[in-house]
Amino acid sequence: MSRRIFVVADAHVSEKNGNLDAFFAMLRKFEDCPGDIVFLGDIFDLWIGLSRYERTYHHDFLKWCERQKGGRTVGFIEGNHEFFVCQHHRTRFTWCDTARFDCEGITFVHGDLINQHDTPYLRFRRLTKNPVTKFLVRFMPFGVRLVQALKERLRTTNMAHKMGLPEDQIEAFGRNLKRNAQCHESTFLVLGHFHRQKSWTLPGGGVIHALPAWVDSQTVSVIGWTERITLEHVHWKDLN
Repeated sequence: MSRRIFVVADAHVSEKNGNLDAFFAMLRKFEDCPGDIVFLGDIFDLWIGLSRYERTYHHDFLKWCERQKGGRTVGFIEGNHEFFVCQHHRTRFTWCDTARFDCEGITFVHGDLINQHDTPYLRFRRLTKNPVTKFLVRFMPFGVRLVQALKERLRTTNMAHKMGLPEDQIEAFGRNLKRNAQCHESTFLVLGHFHRQKSWTLPGGGVIHALPAWVDSQTVSVIGWTERITLEHVHWKDLN
């Protein structure tokens, strides 16, 4: 039986980026395309999953996902531009995770935790994605100013590591997946975050796919399989 999964990575949707209309037009296009959907993180340029900070377009997206999960699987993985979304909106999706999700030999990750050499970002993540920061942002009067500072920090955090694709770290992550007894022998790893498209094979079997960023190309990655898993990249207007 054939099956498809549409994967959207790094859309960075925002009014400033001018891509709100195109993103929601793509969602409407999905409604006529059979297949499951995975949003692989950084879907919005900034999404703090607290009512104090959410905009109309965040709520419209959540409503769309909740409607769609009645007829297909809709998965969501938090990226480094999303905070506390799974804690507060988990029920809006079929599944929602802050790190990774394994499904029938496919592992979905955003990718921001892969590069262990990127210590400035890893420290920044620990500082911002924790209960103390959540409390300050949620309740303190200066929370709005803190979020504004967070926006600026996200734009500039460790640009040197963002400019390249850390293949050695990605391959090490893939090898670790294969050593995990819960993962399929021929692991199919799908990741975003780096805004670089590349595919390569792990020693002994297994494939890694770094996906293109939707914000740059408005491309959707389509995973399909009958006897084997395949992947192609399609502009959302050409989906059928």
